[in-house]
Amino acid sequence: MKQLLTAGSIILALALFSCSKSTIVGSDLLDQDQVNLGFSDTFTLSGYTVVNDSVRTYDPDFAEQLIGYLVGQMDDPVFGQTTAKINAEFRPGTEDPDFENAVLDSVVLVLPYYNISKYGDTLEFYGLDVFMLDERMDRSENIFSNREFQVAEMIGSVPQFVPNYSDSITIQAHGGGADDTFDLPPQLRITLSESFGNELLNLPVETYEDDSLFLDAIPGIQLSPNTINEGLNAFNLRTNSNAGIFVYYHVDDEYDIYQMPFTSLAARMVNFEHDYTGSVVEDFLNDPEKGDSLLFLQGMSGATFELEIPNTEFLKDKVINRAELEFTAVTLPEDIMSPYEPVIQMIASEVTDTGLVIIQDVVFGLERGDLDILFGGRIEDDTEPAKYRLNLSAHLRRMSLGEVSDKIQITVLARPELANRVVLAGPGHSVSPAILKVNFTNL
Repeated sequence: MKQLLTAGSIILALALFSCSKSTIVGSDLLDQDQVNLGFSDTFTLSGYTVVNDSVRTYDPDFAEQLIGYLVGQMDDPVFGQTTAKINAEFRPGTEDPDFENAVLDSVVLVLPYYNISKYGDTLEFYGLDVFMLDERMDRSENIFSNREFQVAEMIGSVPQFVPNYSDSITIQAHGGGADDTFDLPPQLRITLSESFGNELLNLPVETYEDDSLFLDAIPGIQLSPNTINEGLNAFNLRTNSNAGIFVYYHVDDEYDIYQMPFTSLAARMVNFEHDYTGSVVEDFLNDPEKGDSLLFLQGMSGATFELEIPNTEFLKDKVINRAELEFTAVTLPEDIMSPYEPVIQMIASEVTDTGLVIIQDVVFGLERGDLDILFGGRIEDDTEPAKYRLNLSAHLRRMSLGEVSDKIQITVLARPELANRVVLAGPGHSVSPAILKVNFTNL
């Protein structure tokens, strides 16, 4: 354990150039106070990368539901292949439709882009298939990312599109002339099958008056990727009023549109599958020995890592002024030209016998809306290599008292909506090891 250089010795040196007796007495007092300060950065840490089971991607509480829904099949040489599928209910509009004698013009699935969650190379050609669900979702229960839903027939497909998250699109007004156009916010529009559109037109009137009857007839849809890319797209299915299925029809010379939105009452979730076969991370999974050199962290339900901090008992009779865990990002050869941005914000949770519990330092930061200052965990990319610093002061105090376990897990903040990932130097890295620095006061 190292002792800090005391401020008292510096003040005493300055006092040699002063004839003030009170200054010398003051320096003695400060010197005695500073002797009680201590510092340690010699904790023996151990960590290793683990595979997540799942994350919650649907909550019945609207405030807890996702905004950005990831979809695609991403091939990453470091973290393997990730497949993200969206399963979603949609509901009848606020007014019951009058489809008597209606003739279908088209039916379109409208998916507004969500710029915050998109990831990787989104300038490639992507493809999506749209399937009808063959079973109902339960909007009254939490749904986790490992939940798979059975599908029926395909009702639409877009084999090639290049996503555009910044530019509005211009469409022709339904029933209008060639010059009758208007602009819409950035969105993907997928034309669905005529048979599906006619099925919607031919549903009994009472079906649109009762959600349960409607979901028995139309349980929902699945968006599934049909291309392999270096990125994932994201759509806003929660707060964008343009999202949903639009039925374009006419009765005689009257043209109309009926929207069936993804409402607050509709269940929407993302199913994640991670295949690490042949990737760099595969050899590091659940291996503490290799975790000593490198640690891997990914959003969604991807790989994360656990860290053990043993032998903290000596701190129980001390005041912990600051405990900071520092990680350094590592650029692997496979990442030199990759399009994958690192994790922006990480958080820490205690590993318990029943699951993860977010540590107090993170809770304080979230409750006060100042996570960056009170906890940290945000990438510091103004240096090379980038670093992450995590404040564990409150949690380390509880650890030293035996109130919590000595194991924490590091995860990505808002990971169900984010695909960012990063490789970090482990505790035994030869150049920039993960390190815990603790400033304390002896009582």
